[in-house]
Amino acid sequence: MSNISLEEKIKELINALKLERKSLSSFKRTKISAADKRVSSAAIGSVLGIGVLSAITLIIVLPDVPILGFHFFRFHHTTLSGKSNTAV
Repeated sequence: MSNISLEEKIKELINALKLERKSLSSFKRTKISAADKRVSSAAIGSVLGIGVLSAITLIIVLPDVPILGFHFFRFHHTTLSGKSNTAV
């Protein structure tokens, strides 16, 4: 057997033994999350989920609270005293 035919045979064997990575069950298992039915994990997930959403909402809304309070009290004061907010 010559060197060239031996190298070709080796390449053929290597190609025959190669596996498609995405078709392996080990690859598929890395993309699937397992269900966790424990009460403690559901409780922690709920508390953290609500906490993160609340924190994001507060970060967005909290800086506007003083401005809204100012406008509310100004509007409330002018409607009770009968003064108009519009400039002539």
